[in-house]
Amino acid sequence: MRVWAFRLVSVALLPLAALAAVEGVLRIAGFGAPSGFTVPCQGGFCENPEFTAPFFPAGMERRATPFVIPAQKQPGTLRIFVIGESAALGDPEPTFGFSRFLEVMLQRKVEVINAGVVAVNSHVLLPIVRDLVRHHPDLFLIYAGNNEVVGPWGTGTVFTRGAPPRRLIRLFIAARRTRLGQLIARATAPRAPQQWGGMEMFLGRQVRADDPSLEAVYQDFEANLREMIDVASASGARVLVSTVPTRLRDFAPFASSHRPGVDLAAWQAHFAQGNCAGYEKAVAIDPTYAELQYRLATCSNQREHLVQARDLDTLRFRADSHINRIIRDVAGPLLVDGEAAVGVPDAAVFYEHAHFTPRGNYLIASAFFRAIAGGEPPLQEVCERRLALTGFDRYRIAKEVLRRLSHPPFTGQSDHAAQVAALERERDEAAREPFEASEAAYEATDSADPWIRYNHAILLDTRDVFLARRGQPDAARSIPHYEEVLRKLPEFAEARYRLSQALRRAGRLDEALAQCRELHRRRPAYIAPGCPTP
Repeated sequence: MRVWAFRLVSVALLPLAALAAVEGVLRIAGFGAPSGFTVPCQGGFCENPEFTAPFFPAGMERRATPFVIPAQKQPGTLRIFVIGESAALGDPEPTFGFSRFLEVMLQRKVEVINAGVVAVNSHVLLPIVRDLVRHHPDLFLIYAGNNEVVGPWGTGTVFTRGAPPRRLIRLFIAARRTRLGQLIARATAPRAPQQWGGMEMFLGRQVRADDPSLEAVYQDFEANLREMIDVASASGARVLVSTVPTRLRDFAPFASSHRPGVDLAAWQAHFAQGNCAGYEKAVAIDPTYAELQYRLATCSNQREHLVQARDLDTLRFRADSHINRIIRDVAGPLLVDGEAAVGVPDAAVFYEHAHFTPRGNYLIASAFFRAIAGGEPPLQEVCERRLALTGFDRYRIAKEVLRRLSHPPFTGQSDHAAQVAALERERDEAAREPFEASEAAYEATDSADPWIRYNHAILLDTRDVFLARRGQPDAARSIPHYEEVLRKLPEFAEARYRLSQALRRAGRLDEALAQCRELHRRRPAYIAPGCPTP
């Protein structure tokens, strides 16, 4: 009997010992990258640019906005971690996300670390929380739910294959975070890295609201959310979880589909009438067509039709009613009601489907502020002044959103032209602010804030390039600002690249080349046009 037991143990342990030996050799040889969300850096701990590699195809990895968590937390400091996806990040411009509004609202000894990442979901957020509890948190703010279907291992994703059971997902993640797993991934990856294609990548991955596969998505989200709360709470930190509002008004569904067996000829005949009487007849045949529910909202002005249009949208980029019910149930007394906070979910609050305008970010930050500090937050105008939100910034943001709206799935929306026209008006109004007014707004704020210095540098860069094209010498006024930003955020690749280009335009070629080399050293995969390849 002992002989058989020894044999069984040998069969089980020898392969594990061999794998451990290979893992050890790879680590000693310096192969691969750390797998945690944070890594040691100058001044403390920074975001790990390689963290999302296990979750995305090569070439499509997403990264957090640069941050530094001081290694030593100063006494009396309130350290807050914001957890979530692109809406939590503050996309399209994180310097004016709700974490930034909250930071200037609190006006105390506070560190607000924005750990939001574009395109992730709860499968990715859970490891982020597990990593961040090492850094003496006082408070976690969780704002997540938009990407459960389209993010990694969602039933409508393009990043991973299928939606396997949650235990297999976690096993895969654990394996990919080892050096051996990274070696296998590199050996089996396509030779040409895939290119990020935005939301257009998902056009072929539509999911109806009655698709049975959604049940696994909801179960995974609930389990992951519960575990995030448990892990964060076990660290001694307080946790707050927000419901996730999305734009409903003046925002048509991205895509619609009919349920099987519908009399399409009859339905289309009624729908094509384009009036309320025709829509009422069409809904009696098939009420599950998202665009029909959106049209019915124009007839009855009932919010329920807008909610149905969102929930039935087959391109599922917005947290639906089921996701928010899960959040309410799981959060319980930890709940912050973001849906109630935003009020009417229209263009004043959202740029498009889920990303907030400054007004929307202010409202969500205000809801968190009341839960954290009690009382009422400063006025929006005060917060925007503290953040130096200028006409130049509003112009840049509107341009970026308009760029996104020029691609599918936005171009397929029935009210696409109206959305574009409204944003063009906003862009043009913001462009009227004189350069001197924007400059004064930056100079009147906290010069120690690296994000204000960064936006100021972009303004100066833009102005100097414009004047240089008119024959004036490039004043290179942005250079000291970029240098100051990099002293605070040394891993900020975009700032380093902009600095290299500003130095090159100023004729300081040796310094520009040195910054390019440093950029390649810190971020080898960063695409830097104009920087020589080492």
